Amino acid sequence: MVIGLAVILTGVASGIWLTRFFVADAPPAGTLVPTGTPRPARTAAALLTSASATAPLPRPASTEALPYPPPPLPTLDLAYPAPAQLFNPYPPPPTQDPFRVAIPAETDVPLAVPLPTHLPIIRLVAYLPFVYNWKPASALPPNWPQAYPDLTASKLGVLALNNSDPGFFDLVRHGHPRVVKGIDDVSWMNVVKQDSPGTLTLGIVGGKQEDWVGTLDPAEAAKQYIAANLDTYRLNPGVDFWAAWNEFNPDTPEKMDWYTQFEAARACGMQAVGLRAAVGEFGVGWPSTYADMGRFLPALQAAHQCGGIFTLHEYDAPTMLCGLSPANKPGGIPGAPALPVMAGSLTLRYRYWYEGYLKPMGIGDLPLVISEAGIDGVVNPGGCGFETRDGWKEHQAWWVDQGFGFDGPHAYVSILAAYDAQLRQDDYVLGATIFAAGATGSSMWAGFDLRDALGALSDYLSQQK
Repeated sequence: MVIGLAVILTGVASGIWLTRFFVADAPPAGTLVPTGTPRPARTAAALLTSASATAPLPRPASTEALPYPPPPLPTLDLAYPAPAQLFNPYPPPPTQDPFRVAIPAETDVPLAVPLPTHLPIIRLVAYLPFVYNWKPASALPPNWPQAYPDLTASKLGVLALNNSDPGFFDLVRHGHPRVVKGIDDVSWMNVVKQDSPGTLTLGIVGGKQEDWVGTLDPAEAAKQYIAANLDTYRLNPGVDFWAAWNEFNPDTPEKMDWYTQFEAARACGMQAVGLRAAVGEFGVGWPSTYADMGRFLPALQAAHQCGGIFTLHEYDAPTMLCGLSPANKPGGIPGAPALPVMAGSLTLRYRYWYEGYLKPMGIGDLPLVISEAGIDGVVNPGGCGFETRDGWKEHQAWWVDQGFGFDGPHAYVSILAAYDAQLRQDDYVLGATIFAAGATGSSMWAGFDLRDALGALSDYLSQQK
């Protein structure tokens, strides 16, 4: 399969956007800032001023841990809602083969709406095996989130590696997050749906078959991938959206083109069997250039047409908003235009997708989940001119010294709240799942384990109405 893509950018976007949290001094116009490059230094006084803009959460009346019961190990045989009882807002699948609806090669694919002349003009020329003659279904349940008044107004959620942390289930019951994510064994998602029916759930299983890239037809690969995981999908009706390859970051145009067609075919193939796909799942800072982002657009068109969502990851350090580019200044991503809003190379990077590409194409309402997020000093060493470490737990003393909170967990929630304030300005963002619950005792992820912060995060979520 060959995907041709020509992008003609014209005009200049305008607008003024005021920011409050850690907008590092941007480089001169035209300067490209590669992902991971240390940002210009900020003074301690400036950081303290920024910290005061987001007041720490109030000290709880008691710090005594709640007497949590042992977490259940749910299966479909337990007294949780049977699969047929779980809410399914989606229509029956189409009768057409979603993987192979033939259209002539090199057919021009029209954009959803005419583009204003003052915005970038995008023309896609591609073979798309996902063209249908029926109205696309919505990715979301009817009237979500308004139909679920218990849901928090915050867009912060949690990624759980397993069901080992009772504090995670307490957060679901009391905080009612808008979105959560699980990995591999996700049978406990039925419990999430029981305790918080409006919470959207994202699952990922199946691994990465990277040897398929360039050797197997991507549409056939999508069909094989769905078939291999279909029993798992159907045994876990508590999952709303299924992602596929975690952090497959194509490093050549050919790999990106293959992955684009794979994800496009998978999105509509999933809908054809009554499921919903999450496409992308890019790691932080990927794709590495603005042009490479453009090569993935057909997959996002397919997700929009076939009831799917877009997912990607965002991490930063020592805060979640370090080293952003102010509105109307280029430099966040190589080759990207200046945007009318604040954006960054690590966090708020998704705005380059939406402001630069998807909104002008008429699919700016494609739902987005930032399916991994949090503090990670590895991706931004020396961020904002300060020494950064591994996960959030190793930054606690510094945060407290800077006045972000009276202890590390509450300081972390204050830092996440600043990020949340930005996410809530973008209607297409469903939520961001913070990494990770269930990492206690992990040799790899112990520094990211949320156990100590789940209580403070649950309090924050329940306060946001």
